[in-house]
Amino acid sequence: MTRALVVSSLFAAASLLSTASFAHASILRTAQPVSGILPSIGNESSEYPGAANYPPLDSIQTIEVGCDRGTDFQCPTDYPPQRHAAFSQSTDTYYVFYEWNDARNFATTMKYWQTVGPIGFWSIAYDTPDTFTDTGRPSALGTADGVSYVFHGATGDNEYNTHYAAYDSQTSQFEWTALSPQDGTSDVFPYLARSSAGVLASFYAKGEIDVLTNDLRVSLSDDDGATWTDHLVHAGWQGTWRQPTAAADPSNGDLYVSYADDPDNDLNADIMIQRSTDGGLTWSTPAVVASGVANNQLVLPSLVVDSQHQVHMTVQGNITDTYTSGGLRGFGAVGPAGLPWYIRGALDGDGAWTTDTIELLNSRDNLSAVADSCGLSIDPVALATDTISGLPQLGIAHNPAGDVLYATYAQPYYAVATPEGYNICGTWQVWMQTYDLAADVSWGDRTLVSSITVEETLDGRSAIYPGITQDVPASGPGIIWSEMDNALAPATVLFNRPLEGPPSVGIEGDSPNAPTTKIALDRPAPNPFNPSTMIRYRLSQAGPVRLSVYDVAGRVVRRLVDGSQGAGEYGVHWNGTDETGRAVASGVYFSRLEFAGETFTRSMVLAK
Repeated sequence: MTRALVVSSLFAAASLLSTASFAHASILRTAQPVSGILPSIGNESSEYPGAANYPPLDSIQTIEVGCDRGTDFQCPTDYPPQRHAAFSQSTDTYYVFYEWNDARNFATTMKYWQTVGPIGFWSIAYDTPDTFTDTGRPSALGTADGVSYVFHGATGDNEYNTHYAAYDSQTSQFEWTALSPQDGTSDVFPYLARSSAGVLASFYAKGEIDVLTNDLRVSLSDDDGATWTDHLVHAGWQGTWRQPTAAADPSNGDLYVSYADDPDNDLNADIMIQRSTDGGLTWSTPAVVASGVANNQLVLPSLVVDSQHQVHMTVQGNITDTYTSGGLRGFGAVGPAGLPWYIRGALDGDGAWTTDTIELLNSRDNLSAVADSCGLSIDPVALATDTISGLPQLGIAHNPAGDVLYATYAQPYYAVATPEGYNICGTWQVWMQTYDLAADVSWGDRTLVSSITVEETLDGRSAIYPGITQDVPASGPGIIWSEMDNALAPATVLFNRPLEGPPSVGIEGDSPNAPTTKIALDRPAPNPFNPSTMIRYRLSQAGPVRLSVYDVAGRVVRRLVDGSQGAGEYGVHWNGTDETGRAVASGVYFSRLEFAGETFTRSMVLAK
C-alpha cells in the first residue's frame, strides 16, 4: 500500500469514527471500553521520527464547528475560570473540552490530539452520557494515565451536583464518579487540582443557586478518584460569581484556593486566598490579596504557584458599580471586560498574605493605537486598549532553568472610554504574554494567538473566551478559544500552540527559540518508564558535554555525563536513582543536555 493511500485511509477512518459518541457510558466508576477507536501509539514513538507529536506550531486547529449552548451561553469557556484545556506530561498529550447545545443534551465533550504512525489529528468526540443533563463548566487536569476533569450536571430545576471523570489514554476507558448527593441544593462551578502528594481536590460552591451567600467546599480523594470525602473550606461566601480557582505548590504539595468575596460588606469584590498544608483537610483563614472598588470589581482569579512558593494570579476587573448588582459587565454577550491585573505574593507561616507585585498585565507602553475606522473620536487620554481584557487565564511551565508564566486573554485592538463605559472599534482577538521568572524582567509584549481577517472583522467576527493549560509543557502552551459572529452562537472552537514559545533555554519541541545547530536531544524512551529509560543525543562537533536529570523543583537529581565527547550519537540509561544510588519517587523529571552554550530539555515520567 502506498504512503498516500495509508494517509487517506487513516483520515477516512478518523472521519467515520468521529460520528461515534460516548453517550451510553454508565456512571459511578463503571469503566467502559470505547470500541472502534483508532489506537494511539503515544506521542513520543521512536518508530516514526517524523510523527506529529503535537499540533503544529502556529497552526490554528479547528476542534468543533457549530458549538452552541443557546442565546445566553456560548462555548467553550463561557464560565471561567474553569480549565477547558489540559496537558498530560506523562502521556505527552493535549486535551480540550467544550459544551454542546440541547441537540447534544448540553453535553460536556472532550477531544485529544493523537497520532497514528506519522499522522496527527484530533480524536473523535467523547460526550458525557445521557444519564447527565445540562452538564457543563468542566475543569480539566492532566494525569499519569491521561486526563481527569470535574463538571456539574442538572438534577432538577435549578439543582445541580458535581461529577468526576477520568480518561485512560492507554486503555481508551472512562470512569465516572458522582461527587455530591442529590439533596435539593446545588454544587456548582467545580475546579479540579492535585497536590504533589497525589491528593485530588475538587472545589465547588454549595447552596441555593439563587442565594448570594453560599459555602466553599472541597471534595478530596487520595486514591485517584475511587472514593471522596467532603470538607468545608469557607462558610458565608458572598457574591454573584462564586467560582474558585486552585493550584498546588510543586515543591511541597501545599494546596491553594482563590476566589472573589466581599468580606467587609462594602459591595466591592475582593480577591481572597487560603492554603492547606495537610492535603485539603484544614484551611488557613481567608486572606485578602487585593481589594476592589466600584467599577473595578476584582473577580475570576486564575492561580498558579512557582517552585519558590510564590503565588501568581491574573484577575479580571469587572466594570460594575457593586459586586452584587448583577453579573459580569462587558460588551453585551461578548463577555466580561475591565482591567486585567497581574498579582504576585506569598502566604507566610501564619497564613498572612504579602503582595510583592500588583500591576496591569499589559501596560500602555506595549500597545499602539490603530487608526479610527468606526466613527469614534480618538482621545489619547481616554485610549482604553490596555484597560480592557476578557477573562485573563494563567499557566506555568516548571523548567529546570526556571519557571515561565503564560497569560492569555481576549482584547480588542482599540477602544475609547466614554461616560457610559467603553466603546470598541474593531474585533476582539486572543493574545498571549510570557514572563520568565528566572530573568525577572516582567511581562513581555503580546503575541497574537487568533487570526481574524479584515473581512471577518467588518462582519463582526470575534475571538473570545480563551483558555490555557495550567501545566504548560516545555514545548510551550496550548490555547483554546471560541470564535463567533456578532457575539452570537453558534461558535467555532479553535486551538493553537503560539509560535512565540518559552525563553531560549533549550526547550522541548520545535519552538523557533530552541537551539538546533550543534546538538539534538531525543525524547527518552520508553516514556513513561519503569525501571529505566534510554536518553539519546547527538553532537555535531567535539567538546565538553553535560547530561543531567532534574526534578520539577529544578534540583539536580543525577549527573549522567560530565566531560568531553566527540561528534556523534550517544545513548545513556537512567535507572531512576539519584547520585547516592537511591531510588527516586514516581513523578515528572527532566533530562537536560548542555553543550557549546546550548541547552535542550526533555520531560519524562517515572511511573512505579
